[in-house]
Amino acid sequence: MESHYPGWTPTDDARFRHMVENGTSENEIALALSRTPQQLRRRGYDLGLPLKWFKQVRAIGQSERVP
Repeated sequence: MESHYPGWTPTDDARFRHMVENGTSENEIALALSRTPQQLRRRGYDLGLPLKWFKQVRAIGQSERVP
């Protein structure tokens, strides 16, 4: 099966960590890194990002939605 997304580079990981540390939303990170939110969550887990990031991102994302 062919992947449509490139592998994660050390530069991608550094950008991802920096964006998370600065409170960037999941959707903004996904767009900036050309990834899906699911890929971000998986990579965040692989990198050992604190679980609170996943909860924070979802809470922030939900509050940004316009009803």
